[in-house]
Amino acid sequence: MPEKQEEAEIVLRLDGITKRFEPVTANDHVSLTLRRGEVVALFW
Repeated sequence: MPEKQEEAEIVLRLDGITKRFEPVTANDHVSLTLRRGEVVALFW
């Protein structure tokens, strides 16, 4: 039986990431947790 998503191993965690292209703030304090088996698209 597959693992529940909240129980799957965390393979990547980003906390409070900010990306700026002066003078524009593209992402402000973004957090992301990626667990084994997830598929996520992230656009910068």
